[in-house]
Amino acid sequence: MKILALDLGKFNSAACLFDSQTRRTQFLTTPTTRDCFNTLFESQRADLVVMEACGPSGWINDVAQQFGFSTLVCSTNEEAWAWSKVKRKTDRDDALKLGRLAAMGELKPVHVPTLEHREFRSLVKYRKTLDQRINKTKNTIRAWFVNHGIEIATGEKASIA
Repeated sequence: MKILALDLGKFNSAACLFDSQTRRTQFLTTPTTRDCFNTLFESQRADLVVMEACGPSGWINDVAQQFGFSTLVCSTNEEAWAWSKVKRKTDRDDALKLGRLAAMGELKPVHVPTLEHREFRSLVKYRKTLDQRINKTKNTIRAWFVNHGIEIATGEKASIA
């Protein structure tokens, strides 16, 4: 089985094409952009694309599935990912480890929400952030008045809208 293991990063990602029968590996580094991953998936043939669960894993999983790849997004909180006894940790090492663990069936898959669900969550999170900013601003204004000895109304009358 050929496994394309991806160690995703914010700007660059490491890819390891791992052949589980011959144990041969091929490494490459690619920018973490949609165009670069389209090119990567067009040029590589693999039975499985495996990646760790992180920020960009949602859209990269979607792109891989559009190209017809079987995908596995895994949790890196498992015992197999304990790096406490490892002297060297690089992106290439992480990608190779992903490929090897996938070949042995040692990775625990995680659920990847649909694009619509991820977008909805993003909007809810952004609204919550805006609500927190509004409350912080209101509290800052109230604190300014208190620190200057100015009395302001309380309750409904004090509402800063």
